[in-house]
Amino acid sequence: MSKDLRELDRADVAPAYGGETSLGVGAEIAIAISRGTQILAIYESGRRVSRCVLGLLHEHRSAAIVEFASESEARAWITKSLAQRRPALND
Repeated sequence: MSKDLRELDRADVAPAYGGETSLGVGAEIAIAISRGTQILAIYESGRRVSRCVLGLLHEHRSAAIVEFASESEARAWITKSLAQRRPALND
C-alpha cells in the first residue's frame, strides 16, 4: 500500500477500475478525493459497481466515470478525457 500512496501523491489524475469489488480501489478513490486529485473511472457494461465507489465518484467534482462495451471504447474515452483535462493539469 505504501507504493500506491506514493504514486497517488505524485499523480495529477488517478485511474480507477470499478468493474470488480475491491476495498483497495475504494480506498484509493477516497484518498485521491481527499487530495483533490482528478479521477477517471471505468467499468464494463453489465458489471456491477460498488455503491460506495459510485457514491464517492458522484460526489467528487473532478471525477468522471464511464461504462464501456469494448477495450477500444475504454481507451478512446481515457485518451479523450486526458486530452480535455490537460490544460487543468498544467495550471
